[in-house]
Amino acid sequence: GGGFWFARKQYTGKALTPKPKVYFHGNKLTYGTDFTCKYSNNKNVGEGKVTIKGIGDFRDSTISYFEIYPKGTQVASAKAGKKQLTVTVKKQAAKMSKKTITGYQIQVAQDKNFTKKVKNYKLKGYEKTQKTIKKLASGKTYYVRVRTYTDIGIVDAYSKWSAAKSAKVK
Repeated sequence: GGGFWFARKQYTGKALTPKPKVYFHGNKLTYGTDFTCKYSNNKNVGEGKVTIKGIGDFRDSTISYFEIYPKGTQVASAKAGKKQLTVTVKKQAAKMSKKTITGYQIQVAQDKNFTKKVKNYKLKGYEKTQKTIKKLASGKTYYVRVRTYTDIGIVDAYSKWSAAKSAKVK
């Protein structure tokens, strides 16, 4: 794998074919006229591969990669308890998620920009959608957001963060 991706695309269940921008000595080349693309490993969450092959005067070929990240989710609820918060994640459609989502990452903070007292929690497993976060400060408002993740080997692929919900801890 490359680790450098020219594009990030959300998993759809279909083959993805993002077009790379190709330059030769500072001049942008035209897809179909100056180069073609052949895709592989471009359906499942992980690293898609594109082989860029020159046409005519442009005989070189090169390989590039793009990231396919899992479909995101939402915070279904954030219920405040005594010095704790119970977060429920909205489960995605089973046909798409059982194969593409390893679990969920929940982020909790004391501000809506997620910069103060930020804590991260992982729920491993597509079916596990609830987490009780304990030892929180009484009377403080906490903000919660979630994203899905997929274990793709050395790293995890993450969806975009959900909208945040807030709750005041008792």
